[in-house]
Amino acid sequence: MSKNIPSHDRASLLTRRDIFGRVKQSVVAIAVAHHSLPPSLDFTAAEELTPYEDYPFSIIGSGVVVDEVGVILTARHVVEDHLLALRHAMAIGQPIPAPPLVLFNERYSAENGIIYNDMFLAPVRVAQSSDLLDMAALGITQPKNRSQVPFIPLPIADQQCEESDEIAICGFPLGDLLIRTHPGPYFSPTFSAGIVSASLSFPEAPSEYRTHFRMDMMVNPGNSGGPVFNERTGEIVGIVVNRMDDFEIVKKGEPQALDIEGKEINPPDYVYIPTGLAHGIHARPWAETLIEGVKESLSKRAGSDETKK
Repeated sequence: MSKNIPSHDRASLLTRRDIFGRVKQSVVAIAVAHHSLPPSLDFTAAEELTPYEDYPFSIIGSGVVVDEVGVILTARHVVEDHLLALRHAMAIGQPIPAPPLVLFNERYSAENGIIYNDMFLAPVRVAQSSDLLDMAALGITQPKNRSQVPFIPLPIADQQCEESDEIAICGFPLGDLLIRTHPGPYFSPTFSAGIVSASLSFPEAPSEYRTHFRMDMMVNPGNSGGPVFNERTGEIVGIVVNRMDDFEIVKKGEPQALDIEGKEINPPDYVYIPTGLAHGIHARPWAETLIEGVKESLSKRAGSDETKK
């Protein structure tokens, strides 16, 4: 494809399926570990795992790659517990808590043409969050003991989205429930589509005062931090920021049995019912400062590692 074709015209040559496929390559899960992980953080032997039970982590939200050096954009509340614990530990001189993890479901083609999946967990090395908005940027680095993982960034749109724009979201709704119900050890992010139903604070406000927008689509716990993107271009226009407070948890059944400590052996199923509308935060202009800050920190970290050698 000619490099002389403007970017918006090149995007118009892509089908909706092409655009969704590109977005899917850039969406990641944010997770926390249940216990110590293998030193390699390399799940190339995942064919031997059984779905969910053998995974040493829980998905707590979604994110999207926004720079090829390893910068992930997400919602602040997804990693807020870690950020608070980190600040507390540093303030009182305690050991640094285990960082969140970024989960890639990497696809590659073998010589025989068969498509394989490879799981890769990367610990968060750098994190910066907005004091004003529910947005954070995370920094990860390439593994040292395996082949490099392609960090495929999704571009951020130059303009904010407007009411009636056709948009979609991509992420990991319901987190662990998505894994538990999946038929195999590999899983993929899920899409939902709709329109921008309202621009907040009000449509005519200058861009620096328009922080949020409303969406007419289903959002579930686990979608938080995932990208909101323009369906026609595949560019990021925002980040999903619905919190657990936006859902009512309804219990479908009663526990079938209790163990000797009174814990539920077969816990009831729960349904998350939205109590409000789905919201996103405009990516531009709010994300740039966070992304640049994390890139700078990753660069300093890389320089420090080289010096130690």
